[in-house]
Amino acid sequence: GESAREILITLHVPCEDCVDAQAALAGWLWLGIVRLLHVPLHETVASVFFVASDVRPEHRLEHFTWRAMREVPLIAEEGLPRSGPVAGSWDFYLAIRIHTLRILEGNEEFEALMNRDARPLVQSLGATGSVYVFEAVSRKSYWVWDIEDLVPTFKARRHDWDKAPSRPPTGAENGTAAAN
Repeated sequence: GESAREILITLHVPCEDCVDAQAALAGWLWLGIVRLLHVPLHETVASVFFVASDVRPEHRLEHFTWRAMREVPLIAEEGLPRSGPVAGSWDFYLAIRIHTLRILEGNEEFEALMNRDARPLVQSLGATGSVYVFEAVSRKSYWVWDIEDLVPTFKARRHDWDKAPSRPPTGAENGTAAAN
């Protein structure tokens, strides 16, 4: 029979005030992806990750994905180091994992996203830009997973998986990169 497809799409939005509106931004992008690809929401899972923009030059994000403990990670060769400009105080990332039979060969929107071209998504959302595809990868899958089997995971340059880099000190403050 047919095999399902496992898809990871990680979006990047440089932003100034998105920390307070993270749920709204994440929902808008997540629903935009499922609408664009014509997959039901229950075949997807998503997670948000924030990095302070001043951390990017030294400890840029390499991967942000969803992973099951017993699988080979579904990651691209590496996230794009310059997927979006440093245009705000924060880098907002949304990792969306999709498990579906519904995406057929010749789906132009899907192919564009896999080539890290966010234009079809930006156009379908009516956005003015500033949405970038950071990482995109797909593979055939012959097993069924539950959301409970997946955990969000990230990799920053010069750090182990799931280890957040420290922000450079600015005056008396010294925070850390936020991960959620």
